[in-house]
Amino acid sequence: MSARVGSSAVLPCDWRNVSSSHPHVEWRTISETVLEREGEELYQGEGYEDRVDVPEDKLLKGNCSLVLKNIRPGDAGVYESFLLQSRRVLIQTVELSVDVLVENLRTFHHLLNFYMDVTCNVIRSSVTWSTQPRFLLPAADLLYGDADFILQQDVAPAHSARATSTWFKDQGTPVLNQPANSPDLNPIGSLWGTVRRKMRYAGPNTAGELKATIRATWALNT
Repeated sequence: MSARVGSSAVLPCDWRNVSSSHPHVEWRTISETVLEREGEELYQGEGYEDRVDVPEDKLLKGNCSLVLKNIRPGDAGVYESFLLQSRRVLIQTVELSVDVLVENLRTFHHLLNFYMDVTCNVIRSSVTWSTQPRFLLPAADLLYGDADFILQQDVAPAHSARATSTWFKDQGTPVLNQPANSPDLNPIGSLWGTVRRKMRYAGPNTAGELKATIRATWALNT
């Protein structure tokens, strides 16, 4: 099954074919416990706090489906549910794929606004960095939550300026080290190339016109 980043999913599980008067269910990935439920007692694994549940009332009726909320890219993988008795009984195996590209148009718009504001405020490598908390940090929080990530960007002057580097260090945001003229490993670079080619003859004259032209051109590619 598949789900979008930020959405919820229900991973199916039904234990009614297994004899049990007091169901104790466990959901696991290959490497960690996601959830355990036995009556009112609930354990949520690290990184899944307040995001997973097997409702007690449904569990007692034979439905051990896992409710997973606020899905993150790192949630993709194989999940297995077990009924814990004198031995562990496998109930269900579910593979979850996470659709990052489609759902994260909203996230991309955060980043799009961020880079547009940076581009429109660059004056000899001096950038209005108030745009960073407004767009970059909310986008990173939506994509990764508390998980670690590395920011990838090119070596444009606005990105490699001292003020930029200092801001990232202060925020504890690791940036991928890329030497000058290195191959562009970021697939968004190709899309930006398409956007630039389509904007070539638009000729915006103000920051507002530039932003509107970028948005209109982007809409033609999505």
